[in-house]
Amino acid sequence: MPFACLLDGSYVELALRWCCFFTRYSCGSRSLSLCDTAGIVDSILSQYIYKLFLHVGNDVQVPRDRQPLPQNTLCEKLFLIKRFELCDNGVDYPCKIYSHFVTKKDNQILTANMTLAEEYGHNTNTDLQMFTFFPDSGKTIKVMAVNDTFCKLTRRYLGPFMNDLEKAAQILPGTCPIPKGRYHITNYPLNVNKMFLKNVIPYGTLKFVVTMTNSRSGKLLSCYEAEVQVS
Repeated sequence: MPFACLLDGSYVELALRWCCFFTRYSCGSRSLSLCDTAGIVDSILSQYIYKLFLHVGNDVQVPRDRQPLPQNTLCEKLFLIKRFELCDNGVDYPCKIYSHFVTKKDNQILTANMTLAEEYGHNTNTDLQMFTFFPDSGKTIKVMAVNDTFCKLTRRYLGPFMNDLEKAAQILPGTCPIPKGRYHITNYPLNVNKMFLKNVIPYGTLKFVVTMTNSRSGKLLSCYEAEVQVS
């Protein structure tokens, strides 16, 4: 159901729920041009309404003092992570995560190894960019960009999802900064719907780019790219 779960209780959401429900089931197949058009419109609407929702500028630079986005418990999206990898395998990043996903029907199991030569924390500047991605053409549309410290960004946008990941890595949930060291996650069932950010993520194929630097020295710590299918 494209473009639901954005503005809880609003007439805009109700109208879009009905419209996009009809669009999906009248299309029948995502390969039809009407559905492709709906995906593009969904991306543009998501970007526009997200900006209105947060009252921010062109690149959706989120004020650091805002409270976490509200969760919509009535709406469940299906997230399938198709890839999560380093931006450049030729770069020896001081901090890196290697992950493997096993998909079973609509569920995914995560196994990951994380090596941190420096902590992820209040002095870790984290730049998150999200794009709608069209694999056939390779084109992208920027949906949002967020820049904040690692601790504030994960608390505001990932919320309980981040706590669950920490618990799976044998880190006390809610811990930030995360100390340097080696961490392992084994056979963890992902529940991406627990993160606060899911309410403003559009449907379709998305590309995420996350760049992390030491805010004091400017040193590049990590860079990750992910591709996610949302339905």
